[in-house]
Amino acid sequence: GKKEKTETRDKTPSASKKDSNTSTARLNAYDFRAWDKFDADKICEQMDEEEELKTRSSSSEDEEDDLEEEEERLRQLAVAEKDKGNAFFKQGNYIAATECYTRGITADPFNPFLPANRAMALLKQDKFGAALADCDLALAIDPKYLKARLRRATALVALGRKEDAEKEYETVLRQEPGNKQASSELKKLKGPDKPK
Repeated sequence: GKKEKTETRDKTPSASKKDSNTSTARLNAYDFRAWDKFDADKICEQMDEEEELKTRSSSSEDEEDDLEEEEERLRQLAVAEKDKGNAFFKQGNYIAATECYTRGITADPFNPFLPANRAMALLKQDKFGAALADCDLALAIDPKYLKARLRRATALVALGRKEDAEKEYETVLRQEPGNKQASSELKKLKGPDKPK
């Protein structure tokens, strides 16, 4: 009989250790010493914490899914606005095109095509400073976007900043040596007597 009690006593501390680590450990109903050490409030707190963690992780996953769906919806809205803006631009309605591109930028501020397209519509309205700012925005999003750089150079020429425009055209030609628009505009700016 004594060996059984010794074995029971050896098991009791490990059972209470298990109990403190996980809420699934069970106590022997007749082991009164273990029950004396049992802290029901602590176990309830642990169970509450575990439940809260489960709830948090599932709600944060739901929030991530919702956020991703919303971002995708906004990207699609931005593309739709860009397409509408392009249609207005082709019709020569630059103000309506500008408004569409603006709504698109609001929906997806990381799309470099929207500010670049709005810049083109602004250039057509002789709003060169605003066009320059939009080109800067597009290039901040994508520094290698050549159309934005070309439109930036056009705005700079219109603003009388020919040296800055030359630098933009030279940057385009470094990125794309055969770019005809940049070559042609650079030749116009430098004139026939100026060396390259």
